[in-house]
Amino acid sequence: EVGRGNRANGLITPCRTMTLEACAGKNPVNHVGKLYSVLSNKMSAKIVEEAKGDVLECHLRILSQIGHPINDPWLCDIVIVPAANANFANLQKSAQATAKSMLDDYVGLRDSIIAGKERIW
Repeated sequence: EVGRGNRANGLITPCRTMTLEACAGKNPVNHVGKLYSVLSNKMSAKIVEEAKGDVLECHLRILSQIGHPINDPWLCDIVIVPAANANFANLQKSAQATAKSMLDDYVGLRDSIIAGKERIW
């Protein structure tokens, strides 16, 4: 059963960035709503982890475009809340590199979802 509580992060968050996409039952091979929902959660967590305390929060919005490859979204917006005295330019470069790398490896994510290794609420 798919409902409002079946979002990729398991939460209904009215005051924070969220998707209306429910991931359950969607085809992980080419359903960008499912792939981008899982990917954005993993991507933001990795950006925070790699920053080693310099990023307090990270929010992502990934928007697909019809006719373009999954790793070429129309928009991949990364919002970083930096810690005090963090070098924002370095954080920005690192976040962009992480996003590109993870988008380019969407097939690995797809295979991980198919293998049941990813948490899908």
